[in-house]
Amino acid sequence: MARWAVIRNGVVENVIEWDGGDGWEPPEGAKLVEDAMGVAGPGDLHDGKDFTRVKAELPAVDAEVKAILEKDDKDVTVDELKTVTLALARKAF
Repeated sequence: MARWAVIRNGVVENVIEWDGGDGWEPPEGAKLVEDAMGVAGPGDLHDGKDFTRVKAELPAVDAEVKAILEKDDKDVTVDELKTVTLALARKAF
């Protein structure tokens, strides 16, 4: 089995494992690119040679939440995690 990225218009739509057999073909308008390094993921870009991860943008947050988000995961306290969760949830709804 090999790992393949299903790409349409330079954007990875899906990543699959496929043995190359059984007559399966990608959806119309899409192409397969082998992802031997295992780096591609849905939403990533492909320029014909390399995959590029697209960084998700977080909603605007206040300085306190921003400072917490910039910490290493191991340094975040439970109370800080609650603060971030509530702030992001409020922005989303």
